[in-house]
Amino acid sequence: MNPKPFLAATIFLFLIPFLFTGLSSPQEQFPYREAGLTPRQAAAHLLDRLTFGPRPGEIDRVVQMGLEHWFESQLEAQFDDHELQDRLSHFRILSMSAQEIARTYPNPGLILAQAVQEGVISRQDTTLNREERRRILREFSEKKGYRPQRELFGAMMAQKLLRAVYSENQLAERLTDFWFNHFNVPLTDNQARVFILSYERDAIRPHVLGHFRELLEATARHPAMLLYLDNAQSTAPESVRTTMDLAIERLRNQPGISGRVKRWWVNQALRRQRRERQRMLQAASAPFRPRRGINENYARELMELHTLGVEGGYTQQDVIEVARALTGWTVYPPGPRGDRLRKRVERGQQVGFVRDGLFL
Repeated sequence: MNPKPFLAATIFLFLIPFLFTGLSSPQEQFPYREAGLTPRQAAAHLLDRLTFGPRPGEIDRVVQMGLEHWFESQLEAQFDDHELQDRLSHFRILSMSAQEIARTYPNPGLILAQAVQEGVISRQDTTLNREERRRILREFSEKKGYRPQRELFGAMMAQKLLRAVYSENQLAERLTDFWFNHFNVPLTDNQARVFILSYERDAIRPHVLGHFRELLEATARHPAMLLYLDNAQSTAPESVRTTMDLAIERLRNQPGISGRVKRWWVNQALRRQRRERQRMLQAASAPFRPRRGINENYARELMELHTLGVEGGYTQQDVIEVARALTGWTVYPPGPRGDRLRKRVERGQQVGFVRDGLFL
């Protein structure tokens, strides 16, 4: 199999041009002799550029295998990594889904909010010192089955180090670092950081030797990116007709018993929504804020940093249109609020009002 389309530009960052000139025969595909290098020197150069550095005996193994054959095998990630997999098998977290990780390692702020909601602790209680408050929250977390986030971050860093040291598919590991840096989500982001391990595992790693479009889409849809660049918050402005408005209009004209049943379900849901909105307005201690509207952060990063570049020929209106197109790609909020939203979505799916699938 030939290298995938977007890979050439990346590899160019790691290999000097002479490795890709004079491709005459399989044995002399890399003209390192013309550059005055011995096979061992060329192998050392190749390992220095495409791996995290040669390990003991690795230069000789590459020479024996043949530089071109080793390079092609790296492009296909064909090397057996059983030793690495044995070491990674001790990390149970690596087999957990993004949702399982988020539920097991919630942010401290979410734990505090849940403890307040359940009456375990009060924000206004001034009698508790810091240590006593921490003890109560720690016991509350243990009772709920939560784990500290430092455990998550420790496992994330440990598995990266193990992959760098023990993986035989070193090019894939270097490219994983490269593309993670390109589509960066930092650990300093309080909302996104709980998803970073699954972001690298599910959105970056499977696509580093594949097509750029698939990598781009995987990063765009992952909760880490949706939260970090605020696309999860992007909504249609109050005055704009949405796809929901259009769906309701179509439903009003749907004939037959099926149409009447669906309209009944939707009308019930709309009444519940109005009642809930009214209750929230009455209970709110501050004035009600309208929907935030379109958030352009991700759309601008997508065009400026992820794809076209700063002088990429796009306009501010292009950014707005991309943001409009991607509005609706979001994540369920954590905790009870997310559970309530899932139930609403399930009710919408029952009447065909909510659909799953790829719409772009």
